Amino acid sequence: MFHLRVAGLFALTGAILPVTAFSQTIVTDRPDFVEAASTVGKGSIQIEAGVAFSETEAEDFGTPFLLRVGFADAWEARVETFGYRRSTEEVGPSEVTTDGVSDFAVGVKWAFFAPESGNAPAMGALVHLRLPIGSNDFQGDGTVPSLRISAEWDLGDDWGIGIMPGIRYDRLGDERFVAGLIGAVAGKGLTDTFRVFAEIAFEQIAKDQNGGDVGFVDFGGTFLLNPRWQLDASTFVGITDQAPDYGFSLGVSGLFPG
Repeated sequence: MFHLRVAGLFALTGAILPVTAFSQTIVTDRPDFVEAASTVGKGSIQIEAGVAFSETEAEDFGTPFLLRVGFADAWEARVETFGYRRSTEEVGPSEVTTDGVSDFAVGVKWAFFAPESGNAPAMGALVHLRLPIGSNDFQGDGTVPSLRISAEWDLGDDWGIGIMPGIRYDRLGDERFVAGLIGAVAGKGLTDTFRVFAEIAFEQIAKDQNGGDVGFVDFGGTFLLNPRWQLDASTFVGITDQAPDYGFSLGVSGLFPG
């Protein structure tokens, strides 16, 4: 998920904890920036959807959506988009509103290490390709490949931490450039069904002429309705000039086991 997801980026502390003990319990990627290291499991399908809002010079609304399909025990195919998008900004004395569909990204996740015990982290790799197939007003300048590595530690007492460095080969106009990204998150289960988390992340690390650094801090919580369905809520504040000033997100995720 390398779109800023301005409205989300937080909310799933379940997404930072390994699921070896509860392999049939939903573990989500949305909407926090650090992805889970685990996959959904062979034959399983998982949907993660929400609504997201952010504000800078313009108000931005979107409907982020992620589809995850497990085709092997440690592999899943993924389709991701910011969905329907609506942007409103002031131009002189009036407001101008633009709406349309965001680009889509396709990819795979490989959960290549899942420790049974000890202090080693669970680890996963994500390879995505963002495709410029959205509406003209929200379409990127070309295909954008990316690679991310997620590592998660279960610290006991229902605490967990995760980090996710990555890189992408982006495009701005006719120019290609390499951008970095990194996020770190810590989460705590307060009850069997309710978790909270806090995170700091840079969705983009790049030179000023390529968009600059986009960083934010965020926090939120998740509520497990049952082992298959989860609700989330989150908020964030930008910490760099290029990031949105603030935003929030609400979401729901469902797991359909194979």
